Amino acid sequence: MIGPLGTLWALPTSVFSQVGRMGTGDLDPYEANEDFLLLRPFISHESEDMVPFIVSKITRSIPDLIPLLLSETSIALAQHLAPDVGREKGGGGWTHTCLYAHVNVSLARIVSRILCGEKYSSDRVWVENVATFARGVFFSGMLLRRLPRWSHGWVAPWMPTAKQVGLMRKMVSEDVRGLARGDARAADYERGVLLPMLVEDVRGKKRFEGMGEAAVRWGVENRMCRFFFATVETTTLTFTHVLYDVIGHRRELFVEPMRREIRDTYKKFAGVWNRESLGELKSLDAFMRESQRLHPLGYTLGSRKVAKKEGLDFISKGVDGEEVIHIPYGERIEGLAWAIHQDREHYEDPEEFRGFRTRDESIAGSNPSERFMGFGYGRHSCPGRFMAIAIEKIMLIEFLMNYDWKEVDRFKDWSFGWNNIPDMASKVYIRRLSEEEVKKLWD
Repeated sequence: MIGPLGTLWALPTSVFSQVGRMGTGDLDPYEANEDFLLLRPFISHESEDMVPFIVSKITRSIPDLIPLLLSETSIALAQHLAPDVGREKGGGGWTHTCLYAHVNVSLARIVSRILCGEKYSSDRVWVENVATFARGVFFSGMLLRRLPRWSHGWVAPWMPTAKQVGLMRKMVSEDVRGLARGDARAADYERGVLLPMLVEDVRGKKRFEGMGEAAVRWGVENRMCRFFFATVETTTLTFTHVLYDVIGHRRELFVEPMRREIRDTYKKFAGVWNRESLGELKSLDAFMRESQRLHPLGYTLGSRKVAKKEGLDFISKGVDGEEVIHIPYGERIEGLAWAIHQDREHYEDPEEFRGFRTRDESIAGSNPSERFMGFGYGRHSCPGRFMAIAIEKIMLIEFLMNYDWKEVDRFKDWSFGWNNIPDMASKVYIRRLSEEEVKKLWD
């Protein structure tokens, strides 16, 4: 196949199990992602491998993150989705607003709270800068791809993305310096905030052994910027799709059953949201999964480059027997997410949105499979998917139980090359429920 970045190999599902067992020494995600995103002109490539930190530290910290997420999500949506005042405010309490833009800023605030703390999530300049940076990286890459590689180092410093990275580093440097020197400790931060953990992780890396505070600060700040892009922008796109599916269907079909499940689960766990109680929300899991199935962020996902000089051989088994597929060194492979999600062998009436299609399945919403590629596959699955699901689920609870909306036909997705993103411009009517209305919902 010929894609926006040249030749790529679309692998059949019969070889997924082989792909899923291969590591980065066989299939390189970093070079493949860089070809598309072009982040290195702005953020050091040394910070690319955050997988160990995400898997060993962040995923295990989710129980401590949940209280922060609950608190900040309520504040963020109240301020950005349907604020009390503003030029978008109309009669009857309705706000005519662009969901994508406000989900983006809300997530910049939410992720700032868990990564850096309340000092940053409550700083309007910081939040706006993070939001603008996260949504702008994709477009910076589009512009740079039009230019020869040798020119990127000259052009990138003059682009808005470079200025946004510089502002983030400037604003956070004093706190990172304090942690790197030992002047501040994790105990000085709200429980669950990740910044102290990130500083310790960088200090413990072999590359930074014996190096001074400035080098550690450089490593932390680069990773912080990369984390903001990966978390804020991808979750913004995915959750905007989810909200479009909420407001694009009649309430009695999906919203009322989800609200009932939220109420029942909340009562069952004595009014406590934690990892266990959130895990009980099977209808919400299924709804978000179905939204990802019909609206993946790309028609192809899981981009990797063959890293072995001799290339790789895959054995494909089909009705005509076995076939060896040889892919040369440096070639790109992709999973055909859209085609797999639309395959009638996997899904009945695949073109139809069935919000609770997978509610009774034993497989967890975070588990990729040969039927579902929303988070990749095997060892190449998104390492941050557990945190992303927790963030989205808490945001969906907040939206369903505290907001009203005027139903509209489901907006069509936008396509850029092989990317499939939600409508970034259309507006919808949102209204924050009164205290009496909220109380009635919970009764």
